[in-house]
Amino acid sequence: MNGKILGLDIGVASVGVGIIDKESGEIIHASSRIFPAATADSNVERRGFRQGRRLGRRKKHRKVRLADLFRDAELVTDFSKVSINLNPYELRVKGLIEKLTNEELFIALKNIVKRRGISYLDDANEDGESSSSEYGKAVEENRKLLADKTPGQIQLERFEKYGQVRGDFTIEENGEKHRLLNVFFDLGL
Repeated sequence: MNGKILGLDIGVASVGVGIIDKESGEIIHASSRIFPAATADSNVERRGFRQGRRLGRRKKHRKVRLADLFRDAELVTDFSKVSINLNPYELRVKGLIEKLTNEELFIALKNIVKRRGISYLDDANEDGESSSSEYGKAVEENRKLLADKTPGQIQLERFEKYGQVRGDFTIEENGEKHRLLNVFFDLGL
């Protein structure tokens, strides 16, 4: 090439660079760059951003796959004609007792696909014992409700009664604060 050798020393918190003349062995350039090593706090922050990007990408991919499924099965071909004013929670409950149209089925499934989530249930006991934490109590209440109702029915009731379905919210009944949480598990699936 041009008679020079480039040497790099890439470390965890530094990069060293050296250039020497191939024939004479003379050092033409030598330097290093030291930068702050990653800390546990910055790792947690980066991991959070990365998880957010993954969640968004997976959610978008699930919606595309659902639309592809309906298009391939020729159930719905023109998605611009699907009404956005239908309540997906009402449709989920309606679908338990009567047949839904293709458009209604698409709306109900799209809601599940969009709103799908996971909770790691750190504070909940899976053996059915009551947990002392607020989170555990809310999950235990949901477990009891699941004996007679589907998650869709529970969510519709909460929407009609409290005007909210998603997330974690606190209500007051009989002068007592009560935490509602939409975490459903142990469905036997």
